[in-house]
Formats: sequence, C-alpha cells, structure tokens
Amino acid sequence: MATALRLQTREARKKLAIRDKPYFFEVRRGLAIGYRRGLTGGSWLLREFSGGQYVQRRLGAADDDANAPADGINVLSWSEALKLASTPDRPTVTKPGKYTVAQAAEDYFAIRAKKSDTAADRLTYKAVIHAERTGIPKLGDRSVGDLTTGDLKRWLASQVPETSDREKRRTAQATANRHWNLLRAILNSAYENESARVLSDHAWRRVQPYENVDRPRTRTLSTDEAVRVLAALQPSLRALARGALYTGCRLGELQRLTAADVADGSSDNSTL
Repeated sequence: MATALRLQTREARKKLAIRDKPYFFEVRRGLAIGYRRGLTGGSWLLREFSGGQYVQRRLGAADDDANAPADGINVLSWSEALKLASTPDRPTVTKPGKYTVAQAAEDYFAIRAKKSDTAADRLTYKAVIHAERTGIPKLGDRSVGDLTTGDLKRWLASQVPETSDREKRRTAQATANRHWNLLRAILNSAYENESARVLSDHAWRRVQPYENVDRPRTRTLSTDEAVRVLAALQPSLRALARGALYTGCRLGELQRLTAADVADGSSDNSTL
C-alpha cells in the first residue's frame, strides 16, 4: 500500500527520484504496475510473469504534466493504468505487432501536417533515413522497438566522410545533426503515441549530436553589390551604411565613433 500511495497522485510522484529503474506496485501475484520517472515526466509499465518468464510492456505516459491531462489512451492516470492492467487484453497478454520506422514516420508526418508543411522533411526522410542514399544504413524497415543506441550512432556517423579537410567534416556533421533532429522527432512521436509497441526511448536518448559544428552563414558583398545597396537606401541611412562598409564596425561602434577616432587615409573603393 505504501508504494501505491507514492504513485497515485501527481504530487506524490514528483517526490520520487528520477531513475531508469521503475517503481513497481504489485497488483496481484505475478502482475505489477511500474512507474518510471524521467527528466520530463513519467510513464506507466506493466510487468507480468507468464510462461516461465517476465513480460514487460509500456502502458502509456503518466499524467504528470497538468497541461497534458489523462485521456485514457496515451496519457493515463493512476486509476486508468490500474484499470488497464486488470483487463483481459492487457498489453502483457496481447502481443504487439511490429511498428517500423517507416510507419512511425508516416504517423509523425500526418500529425505534423496539421500544423506545418512537411514536404521538405519527407524528402529528407526518404533519402537519408528510409534510405535511398548508398553508404547509409537503411532504417525504414527496422522495428522502432528493436533499434539500439549503436544502430543510431552508426547511422549518424555514416553521413560524415573520413577527410582531413576540417571544414568539409564540420559541414557534414552539421548536416548529419539536422537529419538526426528529424529522426529523433519521429522516434519520440512513436514513443509518445504507440505506448504498447514502443516501450522505451533509451536507445535514442543516449545518442549525442556533433558539438560545435553549427555556424551562421557569412557572405561578403562585392563592390558592385555594395554600390547597389547604398543607392537603394534612404539618404538618412546611406552615410551609416557607408561607414559600416568602410570600417566593418557594428552599429553601436559606429554610433560611438567620433572624428578623432578616424585617421587620414585613402581608399581604393572610390566608387562608394
């Protein structure tokens, strides 16, 4: 009963330590409900001793977030998890079917299409994840639940060529990170919405993207382009823009600039 009291309410569960090992409450001999508390919320599990071994299945997310109340399907309260654990067709009795990455992607895009355009990401999925590009492991036919951290790390690394060119390697790593963001979103959606078939998100939570590889795009104007920019500006801004082009100073630096800070000299950019 003590364990049940620790799991029944959102406030009680918040006091539990964050850990991978679930907190179990035995419903009856051989059947127990588990609660796993993660960094961003918890999930319900069901463990049952059957056929000489333990079978464990995920029931759904716990209603730990007040902004995501229980719906009886994907997000469950304690009473809903307890009720589901007692039904004849509970997940530990019925065998869930294979849920592939391709199916997860279609479900993810169907949900996201209600809010934003998915055309570009669908092409990326088909080329890099499903995948048609040679040299990259094909994940589309793999079961989401069977993916390992090693599988995903190898997929990420396969997109970065072996090269001594540091800039080429950095660019490839940055691109691989963008592809990883898409795949991770697909897998997270599968974990949230297919609780009976995707039991854990541990495999991809342990994958770290490449660090310090993103850089803002930089571009230098040619003299002809600078002339056109100045000509298009209002007179009140033209002098300020000309000062930025000549000096490379930022706006605040130009505003603080005085005549005494400027040395005599000549410029080859006479057209400006």
